[in-house]
Amino acid sequence: MRPNIIAREPPLPHKPPMIQLAQNQLWKQGDRYLRIVVWERLAIRYKETESPAAAEGTLHDVTKKEFCRLLKGAELVEE
Repeated sequence: MRPNIIAREPPLPHKPPMIQLAQNQLWKQGDRYLRIVVWERLAIRYKETESPAAAEGTLHDVTKKEFCRLLKGAELVEE
């Protein structure tokens, strides 16, 4: 008589925590900083600068989905 073999599913891969986007958040992506200037339901306007305290920078308008893809590998800078 053969014992009953129960097939176990492999564990699910760890999901990273959900990111909560908010106005005025600062993100570091490599050697550049991205600050959310305007946060809307479907769109983000952000300023790209060379340092966290820089007043000068370039403004970009993107969809929220594009911005989330841009943040891959970026880290939130706590102020």
